[in-house]
Amino acid sequence: MEWRRAWYEGSLRPQDWIDVDDAIDLRSTGNTKAGDTYCCQCKKVRISPVNSITRARHFRRHRKSPNEKISRKSCTHISKSESLGETWKHSQVVEEIRYYLENDGKDMHDVSRVESSKGVSHEEPDLIILHNKTPTNFSDKKTRILVRFFNWRRQREVISKYPNCIVIEAHRWQSTEINDNNFGDYIRKKVDRAYSMGPEERQTFLENFRHSTFFPNLGFWDEGLNKSNLQRKIEIKYNETDEKIIEELRLLGKLQERVKEHNMWSISVLGMHKYHLKNLKFEEFIGTSLHIDGVIDAMLSHGESINSKINNQIESKTKTNVPLKWGLKGIGKFSIVPIDVFTIAAEIPGLWEWEQLNDKQKKKCISTAKSKYYKSIAPHKSIPFCTTPLVNIGFNLTPRVLTDPNNILGFISTYIRESNEEFAPLTKEEFYQVEFYVSAERWMNGLTPHHPIYDSLIHDRVHSTDIYDKKQVISIPYSIHEKLIQKFGREPTETELKDILEKGIN
Repeated sequence: MEWRRAWYEGSLRPQDWIDVDDAIDLRSTGNTKAGDTYCCQCKKVRISPVNSITRARHFRRHRKSPNEKISRKSCTHISKSESLGETWKHSQVVEEIRYYLENDGKDMHDVSRVESSKGVSHEEPDLIILHNKTPTNFSDKKTRILVRFFNWRRQREVISKYPNCIVIEAHRWQSTEINDNNFGDYIRKKVDRAYSMGPEERQTFLENFRHSTFFPNLGFWDEGLNKSNLQRKIEIKYNETDEKIIEELRLLGKLQERVKEHNMWSISVLGMHKYHLKNLKFEEFIGTSLHIDGVIDAMLSHGESINSKINNQIESKTKTNVPLKWGLKGIGKFSIVPIDVFTIAAEIPGLWEWEQLNDKQKKKCISTAKSKYYKSIAPHKSIPFCTTPLVNIGFNLTPRVLTDPNNILGFISTYIRESNEEFAPLTKEEFYQVEFYVSAERWMNGLTPHHPIYDSLIHDRVHSTDIYDKKQVISIPYSIHEKLIQKFGREPTETELKDILEKGIN
């Protein structure tokens, strides 16, 4: 969790917000009265500036001591955002808007005062803005701002109650659009744009979000749905209220953050660059001659390869048809049973008289086989589950499959995370989830438009470290890092780190 500005309390400057560069400058002087920096005025979370070598400067929470057993308090604003059905990111966007309207944007929008809504209410906006005069395009001196990530229902309730409310749609606070350096500019442009809209344009803007978005279905099942395609995707409607579906979306957002952390770990630790998630590759899948056609052969062979893995895990059981319980953390157990590949194939007319079929009949056979293949491996509580199904299946196409040529899974399966490590690789369960989502982009049908968070996950798997990949990376153990903090009274500079690596630490 990162902060881009902090609340300063000390004697070297007035108590107020402070950015990272100013906080680092205060500490660089070695003055013992440099003061403390906190998440916000609530002062429940103490944060420190990080002069990062591998990414943009930022504030981060003090690392928790390995011996610390007492649970630390949470930031008041973050707790409030979570109570409203949003994420910690929501609190930062709200505070960024407040900061803008109390400073650079105060004169532009003729702001008299900015207030936060009292308590936690799903019918209230996040900020109440009092203007010196009624703004153009509005009918009152008092406007309201609602920031939305997930909670469409809250948006609907607030808009119906306050027609002069501005909605800042914040799904796209992802690296596909912005980075740490232009976060503030990004939010300010959204606010300026919202204030410039007339009543009709504001309504049109809101109506544009009255559509559905989709993302692959990994952990949510509706037993009433029989079609495999419906089981494989989740539809998020603009007024979605199903808490189970919304929770699935939140988990997807958390996985996206872990993907970025994993990639930062891979380029921040010497020798780990090969475990970057961009090294997952789609490669051609060659069958084992189970059918004369390469596409049909690939589907049958891949199904058999899944069976082989399952059977290897249930050999110790007395009955070979006993389901194997397999699961993902936070999602639950699945009943895994072998796929009856040839029974499925026998149900497709003409499949075994391939040379007698014309192209139209062959296309029909492949389409039917593809449907049965995906239905057999679709995520469901009572049928087999595969995180890397074949993709690019079709007449005269070459089926492909997502591969792990650098054995990322093998390494992270035995990785032991150090206490208070800033970055850490994915867990085995998280890696399986990433495999599934990356594969799904290629094999899902009707998965458009993608949900923005899913788009960001797919993007960040490859590109989240683009601006850092060419930089020289310096990594030191946590224990040495703590000694350096004690020695310098701050984060060491890149030059100091290089000197220490060459000469050692005294």
